[in-house]
Amino acid sequence: MPTSLSFKSHLESRAHSELLSIRSEMELLRQEQQRERKEYQREREERERERQEERDRFARLESLVTKFLDTHGTPW
Repeated sequence: MPTSLSFKSHLESRAHSELLSIRSEMELLRQEQQRERKEYQREREERERERQEERDRFARLESLVTKFLDTHGTPW
């Protein structure tokens, strides 16, 4: 019977070890996912800033063209 108890203890120890390993791997994956999510958010915000800058530049250009046409008339 002691052999059976020893074997059971060994299996429990091994299972516990594997569980800790899986938990550790899950935590690493969670952290990686969090980093990727933050990076995706930063990239999305950067693209939105760039789009807004383009819209602002277009609006300024449109305003300048309108002012020019108002003061000089249309060339055609």
